[in-house]
Amino acid sequence: MRPDSNISNRRFFAIAVPIIFANITIPMIGLVDTAVIGHLGSAVLIAGAGMGAAFLTGVYHLFNFLTTGVSAFTSQARGKSDQIEVLANGLRGMLMGLVLGLCIFIVHKPLFNFIFFISPAEDLVNDIAHRYISIRVFAAPFALANFAFMGWLLAVEKSFTVMLIQSSVTLMNIILDLFFVIYLELGVPGVAMASAISEAFGFSLSLFFCRKIFTKKLFIERKFIFNLSKWLKILGANTDIFLRTLLLECVAISYIVIGSTLGTLTQATNQILYQFLSFSSYALDGFAFSSQVLVGISYGQKSLSDFRKVFVMGLKWGLAGGGFLTAVFLIFGEHFVDLMTVAEDVREEAYHFLFFMAITPLTGVSSWILDGVFVGALETKKMRRAMLESVIFYGIVAAITVPTFGNYGLWLSVSGLFICRAVTLLVRYRSLETSLSKL
Repeated sequence: MRPDSNISNRRFFAIAVPIIFANITIPMIGLVDTAVIGHLGSAVLIAGAGMGAAFLTGVYHLFNFLTTGVSAFTSQARGKSDQIEVLANGLRGMLMGLVLGLCIFIVHKPLFNFIFFISPAEDLVNDIAHRYISIRVFAAPFALANFAFMGWLLAVEKSFTVMLIQSSVTLMNIILDLFFVIYLELGVPGVAMASAISEAFGFSLSLFFCRKIFTKKLFIERKFIFNLSKWLKILGANTDIFLRTLLLECVAISYIVIGSTLGTLTQATNQILYQFLSFSSYALDGFAFSSQVLVGISYGQKSLSDFRKVFVMGLKWGLAGGGFLTAVFLIFGEHFVDLMTVAEDVREEAYHFLFFMAITPLTGVSSWILDGVFVGALETKKMRRAMLESVIFYGIVAAITVPTFGNYGLWLSVSGLFICRAVTLLVRYRSLETSLSKL
């Protein structure tokens, strides 16, 4: 697992491409769920299942530090050639994921009751969403532990394995969706069961591929796992990432809530379009994760030149990818919407907002790449502050544009958030080079 110090486009893509394909499969669970329900032809079912999936995924996403944090700490350990710490980071992450997932399962009823309380959606929509969550949440410990496994595998540059695991989970989900919903006609509960079983299946695969972390030395000499100073450092960085993600999830929830105030039809439309935005962010995050891993290794090796190379590569290829996805959505967007639902009113409404959804890969990708750079450097406090500034900007833009332009204003606010995140991180970039030069 000792890293090669050579930074090249080939190595960058060797990490990024499998991650891109793997990440594409992550939102596919929500996308497939929405598509299967969408073919039942009811806007209420689309809105309810979509809201349930979005809320639960949003809560899970709060703990994405299990991926990014494990990846960053493991990458820097690789840069220092500390093999024991590389393994220990994987085991710590898995244990943290299982515990946090169990906590979500225990408190999910009051947690989601509160979320539904502040959501002004119709009662029937809320009821459908609640049924979806109450089933899928059984797999929460497996889903979160798998986040940590994915981070560890990415850090040791086993991105093809990540792609294999995520693709298997998605295939399982599609098969079970079709079986439970189309064959057994279980509706929304069937969709939720399919997702939960698929997430548990993914955890079992990850256990097999990450079996190296269960080495005797880590268990016999417990100082490697239960080292207090290591845990405090991990908790500090993870808290910053958690708060960054919490702010981002507040934006995502506001997107759902504001959309629901504009009517059930608009809410259902936004659930469809949100799947494409989610797809784009996960796909382009492959470049961000590649940047994060190589930045972490560069920091571990104290190499400023390698760090700069990774930074330039990440932005260059990320912008190219964002431009490509924007072009695809502009050309084929209506066809994608038609695949997602047979409800004509939802289709027609979605066509009006396709342009504003289509530009989000291009407006968002720079902020996603820069997030990866800052996490890889473990400069998480700066990233958190940039996010706070960006959310304030988003709130101001939404307050001005939504009352006047409705859903158009909401989508303009989303792109405004992305652009502000990129700018606020770029102005802090020089401090990363300064701190690295002092190591």
